[in-house]
Amino acid sequence: MIGGIWRRVQVAHVKLCASRAFWLVACQMQAARFPVHRDLAGFEFDQSKVKRRQIDQFATLAFTDKAENVVFLGGTGTRKTHLATALGVHAITERERGEAAPTIQGFN
Repeated sequence: MIGGIWRRVQVAHVKLCASRAFWLVACQMQAARFPVHRDLAGFEFDQSKVKRRQIDQFATLAFTDKAENVVFLGGTGTRKTHLATALGVHAITERERGEAAPTIQGFN
């Protein structure tokens, strides 16, 4: 009985470890505490004043090499959260660490 349960635990553990890359991304996504999952492909550039070229430049993640932050400023409904979350998700999937924090949190 105990051996059977132990075997099931071992099999479950092997299944979890089989996809290490997925597991690492999933853990980082959970740790980042993004409000919702967003990606750059889902951003509607034609309905925003944001320049696609600049966001594509941020998507290269060159700013992380210099230990710089990206801060989006704008009024309500300008999709700042979408962009910040999408860049964070992109950074995590590219093996960087990311986190989206409300601006006020950055000043506290």
